[in-house]
Amino acid sequence: MRGRAIIGKLVLALTSGLLAVAALEIALRVIGPPAPPDETTLRSFTEYDPELGWKGRAGASGPFNARGFQTSVALDPGGWRDDANEAPGLALNAAPRSNVLLLGDSFAWGYGVGRGEMFADRIEALLPGCNVSNLAVSGYGTDQELLVLRRFAQELRPQVVVVQLAVENDIYTNLADEAYNLPKPRFVLAGSALRLEGVPVPRVGNWERDSRGSAQKSFMMRHSRLYAWARPRWAALRARLSRMLGRGGEDVVATRRVRLLAKAPGDRIEEGWRLTEALLGAIRDEAAKAGALTVLLEVPDRLQVDDALWEEAVRAFKLDRAAYDRDLPETRLRAIAARLGIRYVELLGPLRHRTAAGEKLFLAEDIHWNARGHDVAAQELARAILPMIAAGARVDGSEVTDTRWR
Repeated sequence: MRGRAIIGKLVLALTSGLLAVAALEIALRVIGPPAPPDETTLRSFTEYDPELGWKGRAGASGPFNARGFQTSVALDPGGWRDDANEAPGLALNAAPRSNVLLLGDSFAWGYGVGRGEMFADRIEALLPGCNVSNLAVSGYGTDQELLVLRRFAQELRPQVVVVQLAVENDIYTNLADEAYNLPKPRFVLAGSALRLEGVPVPRVGNWERDSRGSAQKSFMMRHSRLYAWARPRWAALRARLSRMLGRGGEDVVATRRVRLLAKAPGDRIEEGWRLTEALLGAIRDEAAKAGALTVLLEVPDRLQVDDALWEEAVRAFKLDRAAYDRDLPETRLRAIAARLGIRYVELLGPLRHRTAAGEKLFLAEDIHWNARGHDVAAQELARAILPMIAAGARVDGSEVTDTRWR
């Protein structure tokens, strides 16, 4: 009898819970906000590549929705977020050749902004006649960018190769054989030489599992207002509870970003810096083989740019201010560029100055720039590369010759 009574109570509780959920679902459909659009993941516009891990999917297009923004993405026949190439067979923006070849990750790819707002497009607007081939792919590290350059530099024959480097991404990603739950190639230092490992990259089931997981989330977001309403609020609540319970330091992404600003960062980060410098040196050498000069464009972390955000991090993680230097990544990159003999374009100063003046340069609750942030990057980069392409400077062996750009 007691067992039946317990089962009856469980059934009643379950039924009451389901009725409550149904009532909330109906209420949100009647008086709640409309369901947000589906979020878009890295896989939405990429496909497997045995050498690079992933690459842009040729001709992929559609809306890109994430973290409160919506924009449109259309990739060319080569899988790049660029204009379709006029020359058949290459599927690259190389007609007749590129003045600038851009390598990078989601910043150069234009995460969260549309065509015409990306700094690659803004450079072409600021420097009429300049052709930028944007070979950036969201999620790439410096290692994958080196492989892209090896694959296409001789075909494009650019005057300038721009490497966009986001410290909070590249220092860690360059050390890893996996990113975004997908395997990737990696280089290791054997003495002073780089050795490529993990190629061909295995095609694991994560591609298919991620697609199924995204499809399930998309189905729930479309068909359940309660799920769509609760999901972002639960994520925000977990973050607040973590800070209240003193567990903010367990936020892996946040602590990774903070550690890069530490005056004593630890052996793993030092290893990442050494590997990144070697990769940049290899990019410089590969660019020189194609007759191009190399420019390093640094992308500072938002923690470095935004004083208010930094103060929030100091409080949340109980940081000792004396142990950190927000300018440290730029100091190190400037020294690396000097040792390698490549041009360095700093964005920290301009971004920090304009943020302090009240300009909004980032997407809401995101590390990526909005259109204004891209405009700052375009202005600084255009100022740096104009003398190079205007004079037609090209590398011929170890010499720089003036071929006059037209």
